[in-house]
Amino acid sequence: MLGFSAAPIVEAFPNLDGVRYNSRFAGHVCAAVSPPAQTAMPSRPALALPLTHPELASRLAGAARRLGYLVI
Repeated sequence: MLGFSAAPIVEAFPNLDGVRYNSRFAGHVCAAVSPPAQTAMPSRPALALPLTHPELASRLAGAARRLGYLVI
Protein backbone atom coordinates (compact mmCIF):
# COMPACT_ATOMS: atom_id res chain seq x y z
CA MET A 1 0.00 0.00 0.00
CA LEU A 2 1.28 3.41 -0.95
CA GLY A 3 1.27 5.85 1.94
CA PHE A 4 1.42 9.62 1.73
CA SER A 5 0.85 12.66 3.89
CA ALA A 6 -2.08 14.92 3.06
CA ALA A 7 -0.48 17.83 4.95
CA PRO A 8 1.17 19.41 1.88
CA ILE A 9 -2.09 19.15 -0.05
CA VAL A 10 -4.11 20.70 2.80
CA GLU A 11 -1.51 23.45 3.19
CA ALA A 12 -1.60 24.27 -0.52
CA PHE A 13 -5.38 23.93 -0.82
CA PRO A 14 -6.97 24.73 2.58
CA ASN A 15 -10.55 24.55 1.27
CA LEU A 16 -10.15 21.17 -0.43
CA ASP A 17 -12.31 18.26 0.69
CA GLY A 18 -12.44 14.59 -0.26
CA VAL A 19 -13.04 10.94 0.56
CA ARG A 20 -10.70 7.94 0.80
CA TYR A 21 -12.33 4.66 -0.10
CA ASN A 22 -11.57 1.07 -1.05
CA SER A 23 -12.53 0.62 -4.69
CA ARG A 24 -14.15 -2.66 -5.52
CA PHE A 25 -13.50 -2.01 -9.23
CA ALA A 26 -9.91 -0.72 -9.11
CA GLY A 27 -8.93 -3.23 -6.41
CA HIS A 28 -7.06 -0.70 -4.28
CA VAL A 29 -7.49 2.42 -2.16
CA CYS A 30 -8.72 5.47 -4.08
CA ALA A 31 -9.30 9.12 -3.27
CA ALA A 32 -12.03 11.38 -4.53
CA VAL A 33 -11.21 15.06 -4.15
CA SER A 34 -13.90 17.72 -4.22
CA PRO A 35 -14.53 21.27 -3.11
CA PRO A 36 -15.35 21.68 0.61
CA ALA A 37 -18.61 19.94 1.48
CA GLN A 38 -19.52 21.97 4.55
CA THR A 39 -22.08 24.07 2.65
CA ALA A 40 -23.22 21.28 0.32
CA MET A 41 -26.02 20.20 2.66
CA PRO A 42 -28.62 22.59 4.02
CA SER A 43 -28.93 22.92 7.79
CA ARG A 44 -32.56 21.74 7.53
CA PRO A 45 -34.14 19.57 4.85
CA ALA A 46 -36.55 21.24 2.42
CA LEU A 47 -38.76 18.15 2.62
CA ALA A 48 -38.79 15.10 4.90
CA LEU A 49 -40.91 12.10 3.95
CA PRO A 50 -41.18 8.65 5.53
CA LEU A 51 -39.86 5.81 3.36
CA THR A 52 -43.44 4.56 3.03
CA HIS A 53 -44.69 7.79 1.41
CA PRO A 54 -46.05 7.04 -2.12
CA GLU A 55 -44.42 10.13 -3.68
CA LEU A 56 -41.03 9.15 -2.33
CA ALA A 57 -41.45 5.59 -3.60
CA SER A 58 -42.22 6.83 -7.12
CA ARG A 59 -39.20 9.17 -7.10
CA LEU A 60 -36.91 6.37 -5.95
CA ALA A 61 -38.35 4.01 -8.56
CA GLY A 62 -37.78 6.58 -11.31
CA ALA A 63 -34.18 7.21 -10.24
CA ALA A 64 -33.52 3.47 -9.98
CA ARG A 65 -34.96 2.88 -13.45
CA ARG A 66 -32.71 5.60 -14.97
CA LEU A 67 -29.67 4.02 -13.27
CA GLY A 68 -30.64 0.47 -14.21
CA TYR A 69 -31.17 -0.51 -10.56
CA LEU A 70 -33.89 -2.74 -9.16
CA VAL A 71 -35.78 -1.54 -6.08
CA ILE A 72 -37.07 -4.40 -3.98
